[in-house]
Amino acid sequence: MKKISVVLMMFFCVLNVAYAEKKKPETTTVDQITFTNEMFDFSIKKPETWVAQNTTDLLALQQKGSALMAGDNKTMKAALDRALDTSLPLFSFLSHPLGTKGQAIISVVSAAENVKAAPVSLTACDYLEHVKTLMAKAAVKSTMSDKCQVLDTGNAKLSYFDSKMEVNGVVIQQRFHACRKSGYMVNVVQSFLDESGRQQTTDIVKTLKIRCD
Repeated sequence: MKKISVVLMMFFCVLNVAYAEKKKPETTTVDQITFTNEMFDFSIKKPETWVAQNTTDLLALQQKGSALMAGDNKTMKAALDRALDTSLPLFSFLSHPLGTKGQAIISVVSAAENVKAAPVSLTACDYLEHVKTLMAKAAVKSTMSDKCQVLDTGNAKLSYFDSKMEVNGVVIQQRFHACRKSGYMVNVVQSFLDESGRQQTTDIVKTLKIRCD
């Protein structure tokens, strides 16, 4: 499963995230199905059979992903390491626990980046263009869609682009969403291998309730 779980590592390295000062940033759940976040005022549901990762596992993936994305580029590695020092993952839902034999793991993962220093005019699509620029410099190359599109679920309007990469012979597809919220960009990333995986992860994203700025 190392070939598949690398998707999560790649995702976390694209994000340069910062902690907030007032409301608690943790995403919590009572029933392991509906997850809520007070700081960003959102809720999202995962399938009952899916797994929610804990913070320790998420941070471990961040460290591995930093090395993978940077490759031999020491400048990028240093920049990514600085970003990890202030990273704030929000949630990570996996179709199976990492390490499950014989199962392709697909996922929906989220984090938030502090963009309070950016111009007020910075849109989610503008932000995603910066993400694409960073991904283009990564050691693992991706093919990315040209246009930023909008997914209107009725509960949220999320800007997004699609990406495809090959890792150890496995073609991995991703959809990167962004939503500007109270001076942050809330990112949600779907990772999947085929149309069935796309539909499963899209169904989860459509349960996200958040009011973007």
